Amino acid sequence: MHRLVMVAGVVALLAGCDAPVAQQPAECTMQKVAEMPAHLVGGAVLVPAVFNHTPMQMQVDTGATLTAVTPDAAIALQLPADRARRTTVHSAGGTLVTRNSRVRDFEVGGQMWLDQSLVTSPLAREFQEDPPVAGLLGSNYLADFDVELDVPHGRMALWQVHDCSGDF
Repeated sequence: MHRLVMVAGVVALLAGCDAPVAQQPAECTMQKVAEMPAHLVGGAVLVPAVFNHTPMQMQVDTGATLTAVTPDAAIALQLPADRARRTTVHSAGGTLVTRNSRVRDFEVGGQMWLDQSLVTSPLAREFQEDPPVAGLLGSNYLADFDVELDVPHGRMALWQVHDCSGDF
């Protein structure tokens, strides 16, 4: 009887040799790729931005789907209209069909995007800031990052996170 149990154990052990090897879980990595000043103005978070080498500010809105430049900023920055693209903007104020504006380079927190077509749309409110608020920074740019907003300490950080799940 002992021999039969031992043979069954060896057979079970050998059967496991054909089984796929369980993959080790990848290691969770987090890398801060940008940190910038952020300040609160009338309930809106503003961060520095640069359009075609001109310092501006952007309102951060993680709930907005698109990044937009205001018509006033498009004129001040001499942004050409993107004749190939129009965007339909749905907001609480209604629906607006607008032509996009072309931006040679756009930078926030050291993250640079080249040759962009941005929605041209007014903001829900006007700002009297220096440098001026050029538009809205939405999730189409922020989705590549985990966004850390620390308003009491006046900063925003962008993180690249890989292979992390749950609360980390």
